[in-house]
Amino acid sequence: MGIDKDSLKEVYDGYYVDCFGNVYSNRKTKGLTKLKPHNVNGYKKVWLYINGKRKMKYIHQLVCKAFMPNIDDLPMINHKDRNRSNNKIENLEWCTAKYNTIHSYKNGREGYKGIKDRGWNKYYKEWSKLFKEGLSYRGIAKIYNTTHHTIKRTIEKMEVNNG
Repeated sequence: MGIDKDSLKEVYDGYYVDCFGNVYSNRKTKGLTKLKPHNVNGYKKVWLYINGKRKMKYIHQLVCKAFMPNIDDLPMINHKDRNRSNNKIENLEWCTAKYNTIHSYKNGREGYKGIKDRGWNKYYKEWSKLFKEGLSYRGIAKIYNTTHHTIKRTIEKMEVNNG
């Protein structure tokens, strides 16, 4: 079975992607060659030469940029089925970091064991109240002598578990 060239979209000069998450090149050959992806923490990536420099690109990002305009300027891409190597367009969606975190918890991701083990959950109501009043994660972290990441993860985890 050959490549349906009409279903491909060019993502960089000489590089193309299809809606199934396959990446092709015609830079060194006369025809299209399917590039072999590499696996990084479950995400598939390819190496491309862009403006003479070798660049690593995640396939899910290439697919979304080619086939799904980001009209709301959202910063992340969510794999709906949580399978990081499933880069079919129907499995991808633009989203916020918060949505991505909540989606992963609602679909089986385990909680932040480090936070639970350290006992930060008991501060959730206080931190949540301060955050809703306009204090930043960094500001709250300074008061409680911890990191802003701990504050953010605790609040998001507890909202998912309680909401």
